[in-house]
Amino acid sequence: MIDTLLSKPHVVGIKQVKKVLRENRAEVIITAADAAPTVLMPAVNLAKEKGIPLVEVETMKKLGAACKIDVGAAVVAIIKE
Repeated sequence: MIDTLLSKPHVVGIKQVKKVLRENRAEVIITAADAAPTVLMPAVNLAKEKGIPLVEVETMKKLGAACKIDVGAAVVAIIKE
C-alpha cells in the first residue's frame, strides 16, 4: 500500500508536511510508528483538525526507503493532484 501511495507527488519531513497541511494540499499523511511522538504530534494534530487521513507504517527506515531516500522518514504527506 505504501509503495502505491508514494508513486504520487509527496513531501518528506515535518516542516514540509506541516506546510502542505496548512496550504490544504495534503491528501494523506503517513507516519512511522517508531518516530518520536513529540516530533509527529504537530503534524498529526493538524491533519486530524483538517480531516486528513492518517496511515501508519512500522518503521522510519521503511518509510524512508519507500521515499527513495537514504535515511529514515518520520512523516510524509501525499500531495493532492
